[in-house]
Amino acid sequence: SDPPEWKDHRRTIAALLSPLASEALRTRARYWADHHLDRVIEQGACDLVDDLTVPVPASVVLEWMGLPRSDWEWCWTAFHGVSAHPNGTPEHRRATDAYADVMARLTEELRDRVRNPRDDALTTIACHEIDGVRIAEDVARSIAFLTVTGGIDTTTSFTGAALLHLSEHPADRRRLLDDPALLPVATEEFLRYYPPARTHAR
Repeated sequence: SDPPEWKDHRRTIAALLSPLASEALRTRARYWADHHLDRVIEQGACDLVDDLTVPVPASVVLEWMGLPRSDWEWCWTAFHGVSAHPNGTPEHRRATDAYADVMARLTEELRDRVRNPRDDALTTIACHEIDGVRIAEDVARSIAFLTVTGGIDTTTSFTGAALLHLSEHPADRRRLLDDPALLPVATEEFLRYYPPARTHAR
């Protein structure tokens, strides 16, 4: 949407995603990274996408949003399934159906937050007011949906591409291992070279 509507809606999650607030999520990101790496160690084998770049960002985002843990894997599978399979295939149709179920679940959770506010991102979104009026449910659902999508799908795409690059360019990998201070610059460069969203349109 265009300003001023866009600006008012953007404020819904601006505080949640401020640099200070995002920094607070670092502890949970480390926790979930350790958790999923521990599972890989016990398995004795690892698929970087299935075992790491999918569940880690999804766990961070879905916990932060406030969705029940029992919904997490089902939710991230639906989000990735729509992107992973060609349109028109049985797999894509199943993923699309699951997508609709995720939207219905988000709606239920947002309604519950209006009735029973909690200390989570869904409550912030559901109860956000513009000029003293709570935002409409369909707007809250869209914002929640975009927030989850941005946290899950694009982060997985980015981290997967970065890890693939490092596996194919051992000199870059060694450079980062030898000098971890380069990680922030490397992250920006990976984002530039492997943008996780390439089809922006209005």
